[in-house]
Parts: sequence; structure tokens; C-alpha cells
Amino acid sequence: MQNLFGIDMTKGQETDVFDIDRYTTVRVDPAHAEALDTTYNGFEDMKGKAALPPVFGIAKTVAWIGFLILILGVLKSGASLAQGYRNAPVIFWLIPVLFAIWLTLVIVERRRAKQVVESDGFTQALEAGAALTRESERQLGVPEGAASIDVLAEGYVMKNGVPVHRDAGLTTYVNCDVYAFTEHGCLVLADLRQRWELPLTGFVSLEPIKKLATFPEWHKALDVNDKSFKPYHVKRFQYGYSARYHRAVFHDAGRDWYLLVPDYDVPTFRELTGLHET
Repeated sequence: MQNLFGIDMTKGQETDVFDIDRYTTVRVDPAHAEALDTTYNGFEDMKGKAALPPVFGIAKTVAWIGFLILILGVLKSGASLAQGYRNAPVIFWLIPVLFAIWLTLVIVERRRAKQVVESDGFTQALEAGAALTRESERQLGVPEGAASIDVLAEGYVMKNGVPVHRDAGLTTYVNCDVYAFTEHGCLVLADLRQRWELPLTGFVSLEPIKKLATFPEWHKALDVNDKSFKPYHVKRFQYGYSARYHRAVFHDAGRDWYLLVPDYDVPTFRELTGLHET
């Protein structure tokens, strides 16, 4: 059984397309796809300008980790502050220094981000992105008001004919934001480039997974700390987010596939597919 949003990373067989692409029914035209690439690259350039240079980003992380280690060490020692200072005065000097370095770099990073967000170029890029999104929706036949859900994508390598999961860098999965609606007896999923159609009759079960998935992005309009997400115990951490998830099993042409859906989007998925937990 394989993830429909899986990418084969087996040496010599690497690909950059999802396995679900076999269910692609519509793609945007090449000129529009090129415009999407150009706009995406522009946003990536702006993101680079907003971020700290790599050496300072590393320094920020090291300073924060060092600060936490020293604080925990002092607390676990059981000694009074006065006794601790007499035993290891250097530690008590390092704690505020490391915190000051971390705080300074955080402030610099936020100022850089603010400058980018308030620039004319950023506003123009947002407007261009919105126009391109509307054109993608038109070309792919996405109805107005269609729901969007996250699906978890993963890399894998084949070993003895079995796909073995590979983490996505610092997280276990990448969460892809896709439109989701039903049409002509199919669950239709679409991003800004293509549309996939999965016959509803192929979905056979919806199973809760007793593990946490970690992923890099938060796509919802509401903040992750909004009360509407509290039942799903979504957590933010340094490299992304974590949440529990469900596996929807899909059977077609003699093969079993699955979609991985974070718990906060399972109610929408249930409503679209009619699936309930098994």
C-alpha cells in the first residue's frame, strides 16, 4: 500500500511527481504554469531577504539552545543561586549573554521581515499571486467556495518491492494544501497546476493513526492557536507543526493506496467522501 502523495526517491529511479499523477485529468496550460513558477520564485527571493543570513540563523539557534541548557542545568543542580554563582560564575555570565544574542537576532529578523512585507514589490507579488490563483481555479474547474484540505506527502524508497518512508528533511511529511470537492462520482483534488479525480467507490476505510505527523507549513487562515483547532492538539515547534492524522484507504485496479489527512481536516474529508472511522 502506497501514499497517493508519495514521491519515489529510490536511487536511479528518482522522480519529482506524485504517484497520484496517474489520476490527473486536467493540467493548466504551459504559459500559466510558467507564470506560476516565476511568481513562486519571486516569493522565495523575498523570503530569503526576510530571513537572517545562514550564519546568523545558526547563531540564533545555538544561542537559544545554549541558554536553555544552562537554565536547566542551574535548576537541576539544586543549589541556591548564591551557591551556584560561587561554584560556576561563568555560567551566570553566559546565561544573559546568550539570551541577549538570541533576542537581538530575533528582533533583527522580524525587522527584516517587516521591511519586505511593507515593500511595494511584496504587495505587487501578492496581487499577481491572487490573479494567478483565480486563473488556476478557472482552468481546473474548481467551483467557487470549494473546500481546501491538507494532505500529507512523503518520500519513499523501494526495498524488496515495498515502499519505505523517508522523512522530508526536518519533518516527517510535507503538508500540501489542495482544493477538495466532489463531482461526477469522484473526489476531486487540485492544486494550482493540476486536477486529480478519485472514484468515491474506491475509498474503503478511514483509520486513525496513533502517531504524530510533523510538517513544515500552516495553511489555514486562522492561527494554529485558534480555539477551533484545540480539539485536534496541533502543536507548533521550531521547524514546523505536529498533529495526529487519519489514513483513508483507496482501492483501484487491484492496488491499494492511501491518503493521509491531518485530524483537523478529517471532518471535511468525511463530509466529502461519506467515510467513517473503522
